[in-house]
Amino acid sequence: MILLLLLPILISGFIVCHCHKFYFYKLHRHEGQYLYIHTARLGITCLFYSVIFNALAAVIIDALRPLIMSIPALNVELTNNHIGLLASILVKADLTSPNDAPLYSWLLWVACITMFPMPHLWAYLSTLSMKVKYSTTDKRLKLYLIGEMLRDSPLDDFLFDAINKEQLVMLTMNDRKVYVGYLISMGEPNENEGPDQEITLKPRLSGYRDKDTLTVKFTTFYGDSDPELFLVLRQECIVSATLFKEELFNHFNRSALSVPVAGN
Repeated sequence: MILLLLLPILISGFIVCHCHKFYFYKLHRHEGQYLYIHTARLGITCLFYSVIFNALAAVIIDALRPLIMSIPALNVELTNNHIGLLASILVKADLTSPNDAPLYSWLLWVACITMFPMPHLWAYLSTLSMKVKYSTTDKRLKLYLIGEMLRDSPLDDFLFDAINKEQLVMLTMNDRKVYVGYLISMGEPNENEGPDQEITLKPRLSGYRDKDTLTVKFTTFYGDSDPELFLVLRQECIVSATLFKEELFNHFNRSALSVPVAGN
């Protein structure tokens, strides 16, 4: 009897983690026992709503039974609600005694509703409510959800905003390479990793930082010569990131060059 509730809780929680966008994008943050507890928490929520659904369904069917049976055109003899119907089937199949049949019927209905329709219904209604809240489509909703998830990291937040606002950025890598361009995309979150894996950059300029002064020297100008030219960079290799404005860059770069290097 315990398995009739324990398995649906874990299975429904697992389904919610994969079909509910909000929880799926955060799934990579959960590991080990915390993942089990997180899954069980979602499953218990599905179980709670399943109990309410079955109770309301039984009350509604019992209330409508006289009305349904009074319509000759339907020709339906509704003697049981869905709980009683399954209980009678269990007794006829000699799977349980008449005294225990209502309990097992109730548990089976709760388990089935918990595992199958409830996680998908929860995900669908949540997605629908978020679309109404943000007045957006599926594609834009994904961006909103990922953006909310990345708020706790200044670099992730900066890169995400640069993609949405199509801003020109300058990235300094850990090998002193410097890239200027427009960010096209970030990695898609999955079960094991977040969106902070790789980024795709449409380059405009590239160069390096001087090993002594760390001032930027550009060596390549890409322009619009090749519209299919993109760079994929590992986000973990980014040392610094900032918006690129040519006037400010030229001003500060000249100022930096005028400052003598310590020790010279």
